[in-house]
Amino acid sequence: MPTVNALNLFYEELDLAVVPIEARHKERLQCKQGCSACCVDDITVFEVEANNIVAHCESVLNDVAHKKGMCAFLDDEGRCRIYA
Repeated sequence: MPTVNALNLFYEELDLAVVPIEARHKERLQCKQGCSACCVDDITVFEVEANNIVAHCESVLNDVAHKKGMCAFLDDEGRCRIYA
């Protein structure tokens, strides 16, 4: 079973790998920082992702109430407070 640390390392590596792709196709990409179109209720995650979310829960969820129907982890600008 992957650990939260391994998941976060994967995210870091993926972010680096995506940089040249993003630069090349920037004009055609629909999703950008702050895009939360797919961050709505009924989202499914893998167990390791759920563990990562739990690690962030207390500090994130104590901030402010979220908009009904939207993910509780989005900030006021639609950015994910878990993966950002």
